[in-house]
Amino acid sequence: MKSLLRNTFAGRGIYALLIIALAANFAFGQGFAINGSPTLNGSGTYSIKGNITNTAPVTFTGTVAVTMSGAAAQTLGSAGNGAITIPTLNINTTSNTTTAAVSTSVGTALTVATGSTYDIGATTLTLGGTSTLTGTGALNVSTAGSTVVYNGGSAQTILGLTYAGAVTLSGAGAKNLAGAASVAGTFTHSGGALTVDQNLTVSSATPSFAAIANVATTKALTLSGTGAKSITTVTNITGSGLIANTGATGLLTIGTLTDNTSTSNGITGGAAGVTFTSGATNHGIITGAGGAITFSSTLAQAGGTITAGAGGVTFTGGVTQTAGSLASAALANLLKFSGSYSNVGGGSLDLTSTGAAEFDGTVTAGTFNLASGSTVTYSGAAQAIADIGYGGNLIFTGGTKTWTLGAARTIGGNLTLNSGSAATLSGAFALNVTGNVSLSSNLTVAGSVAFAQASSAVSGTGFEIVGNVTRTHTFVASTAYTFNNAAMTVTPTTVGTLSSLTVQSNPSTSPTGYNAGNSVNRQYHVSYTGGTFTATMQLAYLAAEYSGSLANKLKDFNGSIAKTNKISGTYTAGGPTSGFMYVSLPGITTASFASGNEIGIDDRYNIFNSIATAVWNAGTTWDAGTIPTATDDAVITGTHTVTVADAATANALSVTIDGSAANTLVVGGGASGILNVGAGGLTNGSSGNTSGVLTVSTGANVNITGSNLATFGTITNNGTVTVN
Repeated sequence: MKSLLRNTFAGRGIYALLIIALAANFAFGQGFAINGSPTLNGSGTYSIKGNITNTAPVTFTGTVAVTMSGAAAQTLGSAGNGAITIPTLNINTTSNTTTAAVSTSVGTALTVATGSTYDIGATTLTLGGTSTLTGTGALNVSTAGSTVVYNGGSAQTILGLTYAGAVTLSGAGAKNLAGAASVAGTFTHSGGALTVDQNLTVSSATPSFAAIANVATTKALTLSGTGAKSITTVTNITGSGLIANTGATGLLTIGTLTDNTSTSNGITGGAAGVTFTSGATNHGIITGAGGAITFSSTLAQAGGTITAGAGGVTFTGGVTQTAGSLASAALANLLKFSGSYSNVGGGSLDLTSTGAAEFDGTVTAGTFNLASGSTVTYSGAAQAIADIGYGGNLIFTGGTKTWTLGAARTIGGNLTLNSGSAATLSGAFALNVTGNVSLSSNLTVAGSVAFAQASSAVSGTGFEIVGNVTRTHTFVASTAYTFNNAAMTVTPTTVGTLSSLTVQSNPSTSPTGYNAGNSVNRQYHVSYTGGTFTATMQLAYLAAEYSGSLANKLKDFNGSIAKTNKISGTYTAGGPTSGFMYVSLPGITTASFASGNEIGIDDRYNIFNSIATAVWNAGTTWDAGTIPTATDDAVITGTHTVTVADAATANALSVTIDGSAANTLVVGGGASGILNVGAGGLTNGSSGNTSGVLTVSTGANVNITGSNLATFGTITNNGTVTVN
C-alpha cells in the first residue's frame, strides 16, 4: 500500500499528510541522523533514545521539543559539524548522561529530570528561557572550556552550579540565581539587571557586570580573581548583603552606587581596593580592608560607616555627609578629601588611635571625633581651618591657612606648619597646644598660643609665632623654655611663685617712642602672673630686621630710652640660632615687666662707665675703651671725677652721676667747655643716693635736648645750663 501511495499523485499527497501527522510524536529507537540543513518545524516532540548526529548546523523551529530518553549514554550532535538550536530540550534518561558534542542553543526551556545528567563538555550552551533541574537532575559544566550563555529577553533564573568554564549573562531580561553558584572562567554580564539572591563567587581574572539590582541580605557576590573587576551600577545592597573583592590583585571598579543599605557587610575592597567612578550614595558599610577605596566623583554619606583600609580612602569629588561615619584607625588608613567636605547632618568623622584625614578643599565641620594620636592635615592652596578642637596632631601644608577661633580650642598633639603654609589665627582666644609647634612658615595669632606642658617647644629655622605665646605650667629654674621661635627663650634663675608667663613678639613693628636710627624693628611685650622671679631672656630677631652695623652694641630698652627704664645687666649678642640672631639679657626681674611696658632692641647707644678720674675725651677714662658719643649713655661712678676740659666738647645720649659716692662731673676748665646731652637727659644721683656733684665752670655750657635735668645731689653752676 505504501508503494501505491507513493506512485500516484493522489497517493503522494495522502502519504505526505500521514508523515506530518506522525511527525508530531516521533520516537526514535536508535539515533536521529540529520543530514544537511533540513527544515525542522512544528509543535510536537522528538523522543530520542539513541544519538543525534548532524552534518551541518541544525535549527529546530516552531515549538518543537527534543527529549533525550535513552536507556544508555547519549550524544547530542556530531563534533565539528555546527551548532544545534532547539526550542525545548528535555534530558530524561535513567541514570545516564547525555553529552553535548556541539554547541547547543535552547530557546524556551531546558529540563534535566531526576537521575539524568546533561554534560555540555567543552561546548557552549545558550539558554534563552527557563532552566530546570528536577530532583537530582544535573547539568554538568565542569569542563574548563565550557561556556553557558543566559540571554533571555524576559526574566531568567541562573542555575546554581559550579561553572568551570565561562558564563555570559546577556539579553534584556532581569537575572537572578536559583542557588549558590561559582564561575571559574570568563564572566561577562551585559544584559538585564542581576539580583544576587544566592551566593555567587566569580574567580575569573576580569569579570564585568552591568547593573546589579540588589545583593540580598545574607548573600554575597565574591570576586576572587586577580584581574580588574567592573560593575557598571549597583542599585542596592540590603541587610547583610556583601560585595567582596577578595583577589590578591585586581581593582574593583563600580560605576554608580545608587545606594548601599547593608549594615553589616556592604562592600569590601580587599587587598586590591575598590573605586567608585560616578556618584555614590551610601547608608551602609564600605570597608577598605587591605586596599584603597577611591570615590572619583561625589559621595552622599547618609548613614553607615566607610572605614579606610591600608590604602586609605580618597574622595576626589565633593563629599556631603548627613549621617553615618567616615573612619580611619591608622596613618596608612588616610581619609583623603581632594574636593569639598560638608558634615552638617549628624554624621561623624572618626579618627581612632593613629587615624588620619587630609583636606584639600573647603571643610564644613559637624561632629569630628579625633582621638589622641590622630592626624589631620590641611593641604589646600588657600584654606579656612574648621573651627573645632583637634584631639591629635594638626598639620598645615601647601597654601595660606586662616582660622577664625570662636572660642578657645585645643590641639591634643603637635602643630606643624610646613613650607608655604603660613597661617593666620583670628579671634581673641587661646589655641592650646599639648605637644610641640614645628614651623616652616610663620604662624600669626590674634589671641595666643598656649602651652600647658613644660615639655612643649617651638622649633623651625627662620620662622616663628607672631603674637602671644603663653606658658602656664610649673617652671623649673635653669630650664630654657622656648616662646615665639626656637631662639627666643626665657630661662628662670629663680622661680618664686611664677605660674604663667606670656611673651608677645611683633616683627616689623617699632616699639613706641623709638626714634629713627639703627635698631631691630621688632616690638616685645612680656607679662606674667604669680610672684616675683628672675630670668635670662634671649630675644631673637631676623638679620633682615636689623639695619645697623654694630650688632655687638645691641641693647634692650624697656618702655623708652630713658636710663631709668633700662634693664641692667651685661648683654650678649649672638646667633644665628635656627636662623635667628639674638640678644641675651640676664638678670631680668618682674619690675621690668610693668603693665604696658614694651621691650625693644637697639644699638643707638652703649653704656660707658667711668674707670678713672680723668678727662672726658680720653678712651682710658671709660670701660668701653673709647669716648662716648651722642648715641651712648655715660655713667660717672666709682668715686671718680670726670672733667670736660677747657675748649673741649663732650656728647652723650644720657648722663648719669651715680650719687652713691662722691662722683663728680666737671664741665669746663675755667673758661669754656661744652657738654651736649640728648634725649636720655642728665640725672644727678637718685633717691637715697645724694653724693653726686655737677659743677659747671665759668664760661662752660651744658645743653640738654629732648629730656630732663634731674638732681638728688649738688649742682654748682657758674656757667650756663640749657634744658630744651
